[in-house]
Amino acid sequence: MADSLAKRMTDNQIRMASDDLIRDADRLAEAARQYASDAKGGKPESGGAHRLAQTAADLLRQAARLDGMRDIAGLVAEED
Repeated sequence: MADSLAKRMTDNQIRMASDDLIRDADRLAEAARQYASDAKGGKPESGGAHRLAQTAADLLRQAARLDGMRDIAGLVAEED
């Protein structure tokens, strides 16, 4: 029973992290589209590019964390 609870908890954490990653990737895509639109309109800003880069770096950290969570979940599943 404890193993089942641990698996459900792990699966739930991975699902939530994946949902967060998807949401944040969608936000990054929208921000990039807005930046491109602004650039086409002749008003590109270095601040906007900096924010995009920061958001992309944050997304990379989230993706790496999710990869680690999945790796650990796989190792735990192999032990069962």
